[in-house]
Amino acid sequence: MTLKELNYVLETMYGFKLWEKGRKRDVIYARKVFCQLAHKMGYGPTAMSRATGQPHDLMIYHRETFTSVLPVDIHHYNTCIDYFNLPLKKIEGINELVYGNEISEIIKKISTLGLKDLKHLKNVIIPNFKESIRFEKNIENMGRFNN
Repeated sequence: MTLKELNYVLETMYGFKLWEKGRKRDVIYARKVFCQLAHKMGYGPTAMSRATGQPHDLMIYHRETFTSVLPVDIHHYNTCIDYFNLPLKKIEGINELVYGNEISEIIKKISTLGLKDLKHLKNVIIPNFKESIRFEKNIENMGRFNN
């Protein structure tokens, strides 16, 4: 995959030019998808800058702020992985993107609970869990002071 090919495919998916002047959210997020995919494929900000005619620091910014994209952008990201047959892991959703795999798995499990179970989790389980963590930290800190 070349950067020109990636740019062409994303412009086709989104239906607009990625690098023409504009600051609408959908344009900005499309640029983030471009920069993230290019980065994952080993292209650096200098190569991205040359391919797009945009500043080097803008390429870094878009890559570092990729977690702010919307579900449609994740869909386009995953579609590019399929289209180019890239050896990358697809992103399952916003929760995985923002919070990582561990919390994403927990959220998936919690989302299957009924209202009664959710209330129990909120009112009993989580407060007990937080208290347990606080207690363990206090014991750990006491051990530091005794040494």
